[in-house]
Amino acid sequence: MDPKMRKSTDFTAWLSKAETKQELQGKQVLMYCTGGVRCERASVLVKAELGNAVKGVYQLQGGIEKYLQTFPQGGFWMGKNKTFDKRESFGVGDVNGIGGILQTGGKKKKGKAGKDADAGILGRCCVCAAAWERYIGKKKCYSCGVPVLMCEECCIKKPDKASLAQQISVRCPLCKAVCSPPLPSRARGGGLRRVPPAISRDPYACLASSRCFLRNPFLGNTSI
Repeated sequence: MDPKMRKSTDFTAWLSKAETKQELQGKQVLMYCTGGVRCERASVLVKAELGNAVKGVYQLQGGIEKYLQTFPQGGFWMGKNKTFDKRESFGVGDVNGIGGILQTGGKKKKGKAGKDADAGILGRCCVCAAAWERYIGKKKCYSCGVPVLMCEECCIKKPDKASLAQQISVRCPLCKAVCSPPLPSRARGGGLRRVPPAISRDPYACLASSRCFLRNPFLGNTSI
């Protein structure tokens, strides 16, 4: 199951949903995260919330970090494990991570990994959908503000600082899936004005958004 969360603090809201509890009913739950810390807390919450409704709650001790140390060839893991240090992220064969400044064409370029057609790259640029796996340029989702993957070529074009029509292309996969973007519309004087997107029926669909129009179960329809 994929909770489709923007941040780990959204887990409580996701777990409290009736459909989540129904899907977990009678199943064994295995959880994993970067280093195992968040799963320690999340597993306790699952046990407290569901109790005997599930057959057992387990977690990957030490997270993906420890898993890749135990299985250097990757085991069942694919892709990169994002970290919270200078390594940025790492996977099979690059235990030191892919962060930092790399040499390219005789010049130093910060955060450059280059486009790669390698099938092992699971990430995609949020703008052009090219294979890409590095968070460079401190790019964030136009709708909710979480970091997004943007390839070097698109970073150079700076779509997040261009017209409104281009800015709304810089969005995370979750926002693209559950939340319609505010589309530009002609206003008086020929300029562009922001038009609120369609209201989501899911109160958590646009959680933490600074530009989305959402439905808050306590406040009604609210624009934040």
